[in-house]
Amino acid sequence: MSKTQTSPELKGCLVLSVQGVGKSYDSFQALQDLSLELHAGEITAVIGPNGAGKSTLFKIIGGELTPDQGLLVWPSHFKRARIGRTYQLAEIFRHLSVLDHLHLALQAASSGTWSLFSSFSSEVHTQALEMLVEFDLKHLSHQRASELSYGDVRKLEFALACAANPLVLLMDEPSSGMIEPERLALMHSVRAWCERTQCAVLFTEHSPELVFEFAHKVLVMSAGRLIAQGSPQEVQNDPQVQSVYLKTKVGV
Repeated sequence: MSKTQTSPELKGCLVLSVQGVGKSYDSFQALQDLSLELHAGEITAVIGPNGAGKSTLFKIIGGELTPDQGLLVWPSHFKRARIGRTYQLAEIFRHLSVLDHLHLALQAASSGTWSLFSSFSSEVHTQALEMLVEFDLKHLSHQRASELSYGDVRKLEFALACAANPLVLLMDEPSSGMIEPERLALMHSVRAWCERTQCAVLFTEHSPELVFEFAHKVLVMSAGRLIAQGSPQEVQNDPQVQSVYLKTKVGV
């Protein structure tokens, strides 16, 4: 990757089809016959009460879990599935600088491995400098992660997830722990990056305001099933969604 690649030819293309996926933990059915599609350049939000199955869905798409039934189908014209991931609790190396975090992420993206003790190529260093500018981290380049504000840690984690130029970006409560201006700034960055690269973004979020402002499509889960999907307006007006989820969130 030089600068983050733009892929306008992908716009609207199907990048992942989840077909009839189910997953159980002993006698507990976490996911039941769940199907969805992700398209290039589209931001999709998954909402639902705690225990709805959102985390299990993310782990299956991210390859951390194998479904008991169903399929994940990646279109054949993609050589491999490139998936970026952020977590509810940011995962970083506290004593590494912002720049070295990007060095490691880019090294892993290009070679499939990384090491804290190896040197970085001039190409990786150049790419890291470009990402500092692209993700508004240049002024923090030599600061250790332990010295960053939590909002800047989240911004760094977002940049790291984008280092491999993923086809699909999974974001688990990306604004968790952030103050309002930081949350909005991060989601505006996600939207701009999605539009520029045509990545498909799938995110969970407890804030209905962020979901309905930034998602192109909203999926609603309850008890391991998908109970509704559509545009933010369609989902807000769905009586079942109001009963299961929105009633307790926004008082409708």
